[in-house]
Amino acid sequence: DCVMDFHDLERQLDAILRPWNGRHLNEAEPFVSGINPSAERVAEVIARGLVIASPAKLLSVTVTEAAGCRARYS
Repeated sequence: DCVMDFHDLERQLDAILRPWNGRHLNEAEPFVSGINPSAERVAEVIARGLVIASPAKLLSVTVTEAAGCRARYS
């Protein structure tokens, strides 16, 4: 059984990440309003932006800043 189409997930991620591409995150929504664009906050914004249809469940989003440096939002 397929619980979520990977192409749908890819489209959602692209819509969330596209406005940040090539920009300083402090100058992009939602961070321009003063939210610190830490890896933890980036993971949270991604997680909250994804629409996951039942029966699938989003357990966490992990963002990697550099080798060995990552943050997870659960």
